[in-house]
Amino acid sequence: PLLPGARRAQIRPVEEEGPVEEEGPADGGGPGALDVWRDTPVRFLGYANECGEAFAAFLPAGGVPASYAVAIGYVLADTADKTAKQWDAAAAEPERVRLARTVTTGIDALTWQLLASVFIPGSIIHLAVSLATAALALTPGAAGLAAGAAHHLPAPLLAAAGGDVQSAAGQVLHAVPTAVGLCTIPLIVHPIDSTVHEVLDLSARPVLENLVDRLVAWEEQLLRQESAEEVYRELAEEDGTRDLSAGAVARGSAALVGALLFPPALFSLSGVIDQLHA
Repeated sequence: PLLPGARRAQIRPVEEEGPVEEEGPADGGGPGALDVWRDTPVRFLGYANECGEAFAAFLPAGGVPASYAVAIGYVLADTADKTAKQWDAAAAEPERVRLARTVTTGIDALTWQLLASVFIPGSIIHLAVSLATAALALTPGAAGLAAGAAHHLPAPLLAAAGGDVQSAAGQVLHAVPTAVGLCTIPLIVHPIDSTVHEVLDLSARPVLENLVDRLVAWEEQLLRQESAEEVYRELAEEDGTRDLSAGAVARGSAALVGALLFPPALFSLSGVIDQLHA
């Protein structure tokens, strides 16, 4: 008989910070189990860096990096939770297979979360704020409109915005890019999620799953005294063959490199835009 759970490693794709319904090893709690990191308000910590980028004009020095620290802390905690659940779910498997499944689940969760929940959305919101700020700087009469809006602010808001019309007008101008950044967040969540899933499906996941398959086959060889290649071929016939050809590896590598380079490219573009209207 096959080892307990001796099937291709089903690395479960994690979702964006919102509620998800997972099945299989990574869930560890069964359908309907409450996931503190996904199904409660704790999940909103994953949006901290995006909000930090949007409110950058109003935050003190170090405020934006601190928002990234909060978001990354959330990602690490969620990854640790999913890794621990996978370890518990694989308790019936041989120790090496159990460890391999746990490590691959952790790598997958951490990679997905850092790309889809932190760096890609953070860079997009940063660019959106930079573009909105540049557009205001190039818009004739924007300062006058801001001054007019500040003049009509209620006394408490005027006091909070600096106490005089000139100071409040500057805050009004800062508020526009902030609003653009905040409104951008819900528009980018699902496109980023699905794109990062596709990137990992092309790149890291087939490699990680293949490594676990090989280990499962090796453990089967020890139990059944058969060729590891024979056992691996049997698993492949049951669950479908993964494409790890040179072309597939090249495509996956290109997709992963592109995803890793995308955030710094957007941050660099934002820096150029900021310098142009400074």
